[in-house]
Amino acid sequence: MDIEKKYMLQVKNQKTFIDLSVNGESNFGFIVDFNDEFLIFEAFDVNGIPDGITVFFREENSIIIRWGGNEITSTEKVLDHTRRLQKMPKINLESVETIVKSVNEAFRHVTICTSDFDDTCFIGQVREIDEDTLILNEFGSKIALDRKFVMIPLSAISKIQAGGQYELSLVKLYIDER
Repeated sequence: MDIEKKYMLQVKNQKTFIDLSVNGESNFGFIVDFNDEFLIFEAFDVNGIPDGITVFFREENSIIIRWGGNEITSTEKVLDHTRRLQKMPKINLESVETIVKSVNEAFRHVTICTSDFDDTCFIGQVREIDEDTLILNEFGSKIALDRKFVMIPLSAISKIQAGGQYELSLVKLYIDER
């Protein structure tokens, strides 16, 4: 077993709170699962508030993991465990298609981030998906409350998220209140 896999398994299995730096952007939280292509991360903001899950594409991102130290330890001490997911849903890491399907099913929404289009993110519900293309019924802004469809090539997806604070407020507006 190589060093990377050894320590990633250790951090995951010991539920070690980490600072996951992805392309220079700091993310606090826990590694939930990973394989050679993808990494599922339970995210927290700097105030310890849960901010959903993120699936990072390992080959397309520069990922550095830090643990220990004052800043990380201090952030861990203020985590709001009462707002964490009670049970982490099983996300199928077989392919981008299975990840999008399982995240959408578990959270009733999915956030699709693209790198090809100025790091744009689309939040909504899967209408249809195959091995190449996603049709997303996109949530509009809180102000507009407008929904539309967007077609996204799976090859353009750089990151998948769900269950974040902002996304949950949209779910409440678009799904729960209807």
